[in-house]
Amino acid sequence: MRASKKIIVAFLMLVLASLSGYGYADETGGIDVILVMDSSGSMKKTDPMNLRIPAARLFLSLLGKHDRASVVSFSDKGYPLIQLMKIDGNDERLYDAVGRISSRGMYTNIHDALLKGFDVLRANWLRDRKKIIVLMSDGKMDVGDPAKDGQLVQQVQQELVPRLRERQIRIHTIAFSEFSDRTLLREIAERTDGSFNLALKDRDLHNIFSSIFENAKQPEMLPMEGSSFLVDPSVQELTIVATKGTPDAKIMLQSPDSKKYSSFQSTGDMEWFVSREFVMVTVRKPIPGTWELLFSADEGNKAYIISDLQLKTNFDRLNIPLDEPVNFDIWLEKNGAVLKEKLILEGVDFFAEVGEAGSEPVMMKLGDTGNKGDRHKNDGLFSFLYIPRSAGQAEIRIVAKGKTFEREKVFHLNIIGPEKEEEVHDETKSDGSDQVTEGQHDEKQVEWKKVLTWFAILNLIMATGFLFYAKRDIFMKGSRSRPANDDEEEDGEKEEEDDDQD
Repeated sequence: MRASKKIIVAFLMLVLASLSGYGYADETGGIDVILVMDSSGSMKKTDPMNLRIPAARLFLSLLGKHDRASVVSFSDKGYPLIQLMKIDGNDERLYDAVGRISSRGMYTNIHDALLKGFDVLRANWLRDRKKIIVLMSDGKMDVGDPAKDGQLVQQVQQELVPRLRERQIRIHTIAFSEFSDRTLLREIAERTDGSFNLALKDRDLHNIFSSIFENAKQPEMLPMEGSSFLVDPSVQELTIVATKGTPDAKIMLQSPDSKKYSSFQSTGDMEWFVSREFVMVTVRKPIPGTWELLFSADEGNKAYIISDLQLKTNFDRLNIPLDEPVNFDIWLEKNGAVLKEKLILEGVDFFAEVGEAGSEPVMMKLGDTGNKGDRHKNDGLFSFLYIPRSAGQAEIRIVAKGKTFEREKVFHLNIIGPEKEEEVHDETKSDGSDQVTEGQHDEKQVEWKKVLTWFAILNLIMATGFLFYAKRDIFMKGSRSRPANDDEEEDGEKEEEDDDQD
């Protein structure tokens, strides 16, 4: 009887453990995102059409139902507009919070903006979730007191960023103007393994948010061949982000059965969101076959999907030092397991396309052969070694192409090269003058002193030579008129030497 009771208790404990594990997995899956958006008055000039609002909404729309998001507005301080909450069931509340972002603030307190974003995360902390902050600003630290501005910048660099890095919170920064503190925003991003982006054109914003989404979520994607893409039967949901060629462009979507759809003429399985610069459409249970975008710009179009057949990789970095070798492993996954069936993989081609700053993209075919960069033969993992050769922005596309399906992943990287003196302080003040630190000013003064000293010595030598040349006749006459005296002086010197020896 006791034995049977023990078995029942053990069984109940096992059931409870599995149930609690299921609930925990549901709560800890996904990512937490804080959108920290500048609402200072200068945004009226740098973002007069308020394009950051539809771009932020695009980003929120791409997130999954288990992801969580919050919105913080900042000017003189940071003001949370909505606390961290699940996307599922709260999307309209989050869109409304984004829509309340204004451009009426007096100052730009980047320190308090980051701190408030950090506070929102800490107040709703769940472990085992990726956490990111997207910081958008068009200016420099400005609280109305230059001395205080400098102190707050130091606090960001020396106190706040190390704390965020320690908690593994990635900061993606977006600068809206040439006069933003790009040095500070770039430093914040790189030190937390986030990305720094400069949005100077209207079209930049939604492309930047798309790249941040891809870096954060590594979604399943379909390769775009011009404006067309292949949907296979395993695709359960399709989300397309299409860039407009002009603000008035009417983008349409053509299905494999040649039917055309738009935001004005659609079906119950489609949802459209139209903005000035882009269109986003979600299609549930899309028809397998080749789909095509009509009347869109060919650049910047994306096709994200939800599918049981997924392209996976081990890579999860955004900032890589120049010349540092990085191993990529790529594989196909079906229902959570690595596909290793040789007959299936023989019909799939894997490619890696690497594009670095200042050079044309290079495409390479990958194999599971145990050589040419692949580490183990026939393990289902297609590997290659990437060594960055050019500092700056880089993009790596991973593509898998089968007879009936295609998959793609895109990585947007920052290759960190050796710091150059002119790049460390490349910011300019609002009046256009160079911004130089006190230490740099002292170093420049020392360098100028050296230059002036050598210049004076050189001029003295040249003046002496010129004087000697001009007075050479006088010197020559004087030397001829005193030969005896010279001999007497030499005799006297010899006698003095003899006396010294005695």
